[in-house]
Amino acid sequence: MKRRLTPSEFDQAVKRLPRAMKARNIQIARAILVEGRKQAELVRETGLSRTAIAAVVRKIREAHETYGQPPEGWERIEVCLPSEMVHLVRALEEEARRQHENED
Repeated sequence: MKRRLTPSEFDQAVKRLPRAMKARNIQIARAILVEGRKQAELVRETGLSRTAIAAVVRKIREAHETYGQPPEGWERIEVCLPSEMVHLVRALEEEARRQHENED
């Protein structure tokens, strides 16, 4: 399973897309990439095909992977820890990003 994007990472990836994307498609991608919802749920809710939804998600993930560099002085790491602690690490990252964005 691929890592979720933070709201900030997602917004930056959307800004870097080579072409504008429909608001509905951005909402669908946010539901999957940020909120962690399943593609199958969105297929049922929206009536779009799984292929169409996967393409939207892929475009934003590719923009993130291409342009989503961590801020100066930050490091990207991978950790292995118990599932019940994951939310703590994500909360730390999100708080650090909020503080960083407020500094700019």
